Amino acid sequence: MDDETFERIPWEQLSGSKPSRSPVPPRTIAYLAAAALVVAGLTATLVSRGEAVPPGTTLTVTTVPTTLSTTTSISLLSEAALMAIPGAADEAGAWAEWITEAYLTMDGSDATELASLFPPGTALPTPAPGQRVFVESARTISVTEVGANYRAVVLARILGALGEEGYGRLPDRGLAWTLRWDPAGWVVVDLPEEIPTPRLQSGDAFVTNEVPEPILTVASEEGLVIGGGQVGDLWRVVVSVKDSLGGTWPVVIWFSPDGSPVVTTSG
Repeated sequence: MDDETFERIPWEQLSGSKPSRSPVPPRTIAYLAAAALVVAGLTATLVSRGEAVPPGTTLTVTTVPTTLSTTTSISLLSEAALMAIPGAADEAGAWAEWITEAYLTMDGSDATELASLFPPGTALPTPAPGQRVFVESARTISVTEVGANYRAVVLARILGALGEEGYGRLPDRGLAWTLRWDPAGWVVVDLPEEIPTPRLQSGDAFVTNEVPEPILTVASEEGLVIGGGQVGDLWRVVVSVKDSLGGTWPVVIWFSPDGSPVVTTSG
């Protein structure tokens, strides 16, 4: 475990059960839209007959051919058509993040909710004596449709501790979840796959040279200038910015040749 340690995590605030996250599934919206079309069909049929409906009167509709035709076409929507509803992949990714947090967290809380996500008898995570694991972040980095399922890859950053020792950073985890839509909600198809942790790659080094005095003067108003150089027609200046606790954070400010700050995505 790395030497990096962290302040105490407020477990008394985190030990409560997670709030239920129940976003309205895209397919549920589709079913509600279908129901709305059926009601619209009934209304149109009655109006076309020119029948007046006194207040409080109950009507019994025995034959509405156009409505039956509309209902039949909606009920036969294919699974492929439902899978194409916008937002389904985003929803699968959001649930994959939630499952990752529940799967990796070890805080002594009841694992009943986690166990309910898998078939009976499925092996679940088991902490070592005194082990605690806190999920600092869980982010979906890709979602892929695989047949009728969605495969969501989640990158998690975690902290861990044993006994009374302070928390230290554990290696990042990459988990791939397979999810399937069911009329009752999303289904976790299987335990996660452990995948190699994706890594960002560094870019090429920037040229460094002496920053002109007019630009240096303006940049110094933001913090201590610790480097810079010319990139094309612009100047890239690295400034060390101090936060309220005294920590310093190198950031880049771009300048035009006349010393005016500019916003750019080049470099």
